[in-house]
Amino acid sequence: MAKLTVHVGPYKRKAFTATRRGKIVRVRAATVKTHTKKVEDVGLPGRTPPSRRFIPPLKPGALGVSFGETPQARRRKLAGKAKKVGEKTVVGRLRAIQVLTKNTNPSVSRKAKADARYIAGVFVGKRKVPYGEGFRRRK
Repeated sequence: MAKLTVHVGPYKRKAFTATRRGKIVRVRAATVKTHTKKVEDVGLPGRTPPSRRFIPPLKPGALGVSFGETPQARRRKLAGKAKKVGEKTVVGRLRAIQVLTKNTNPSVSRKAKADARYIAGVFVGKRKVPYGEGFRRRK
């Protein structure tokens, strides 16, 4: 990854001892002025490294739909899949796709979110989805 330029504001540094040229030297407390520095880019804030993610890897084609299809065709297939394996499973996989592709493929992410909301709404009252417009109550 590339280096980023970071603006550092002024701060007070405590006194400390350091070894310089083999001698122990006492460095006095000081106010460090505003400056910039280069740091290694570590990605987006809050991103969990792949080794620690708890969402299992999604198999391509596991839902039996392609996000290049029309919404009607895609949702018809998803509804059929939801009847077989349960709407909670299908909505969960769609939400996982939505979260994991948010930065890499935003158009697929938006389609997955819309499909998850649709499936959650279609199965209201039939299984364990309490209300219909998606994932939270609208006021």
